[in-house]
Amino acid sequence: GIQFNSIHLQRNKAVEVVDYHSVITTTAPGEEYNKSRLHYTYLTLPLLIQASWDVGHHSFFFINAGIVGKVKTASSSKVWVDKGRGEEEKKKLPGDLNIRPVTFDLLAQAGINHLGFFFSYSPLSLFNAHRGPTSNQTTVGMHYYF
Repeated sequence: GIQFNSIHLQRNKAVEVVDYHSVITTTAPGEEYNKSRLHYTYLTLPLLIQASWDVGHHSFFFINAGIVGKVKTASSSKVWVDKGRGEEEKKKLPGDLNIRPVTFDLLAQAGINHLGFFFSYSPLSLFNAHRGPTSNQTTVGMHYYF
């Protein structure tokens, strides 16, 4: 599959590469960022073990868990700078951002029929070791399976 990620940072913060390290930066007063976001995309390969049970009336309950391998395909960091009079300028910040090229998530899912809930955790930091802030992702959500 494909996984798209978009992290929006607090006002006047951005992820930039400084001296080969990804850091969270701010700007000088009067040059603040209006918005800032970090995008990254992975190709994913899930390896899950599943069990399911018939609960009657053409319904079933399922639970599964496993590992999802991920290979990075793209990443970018963008900011929007206030140019005055309600105008904004969009800037793409340079650098590969030191996001891990290969990683994995731990995934657990459970549900009934076409509706399920999931939990995923990334045991490895988003950024390469010693190349950026420590940042482990956790996601909780709901899926509709079709």
